[in-house]
Amino acid sequence: AGESSAAKLAPSLYRIHAAVVDHTDSWPFREPVDQLEVPDYYEVIKNPVDLSLIARRITSYEYYVKLEIFVADFRRMFNNCRAYNSPDTIYYKCANRLETYFEQQVLSHL
Repeated sequence: AGESSAAKLAPSLYRIHAAVVDHTDSWPFREPVDQLEVPDYYEVIKNPVDLSLIARRITSYEYYVKLEIFVADFRRMFNNCRAYNSPDTIYYKCANRLETYFEQQVLSHL
């Protein structure tokens, strides 16, 4: 048996993920939102995604069997941020800038 599709994709996904983590605007997304700091976040956002969760999903070699699933997790992360935060916040602006950068990374790594 050959490598799984997730295992074949993993090197590209790691590179894209690492580039996003290194970006200036990634700081709000590196770890899960702290429930102590933002008590109602998990009432509003039912499917939270952050960069540490995405890293664990890449490492499992089972979750991201298609690029579309990986992209969907990043989109959910950005959309969650915009759903919870108003457009004038730094978080919302970081989401927009980081999403643009993410999309450029996906195109350049495939």
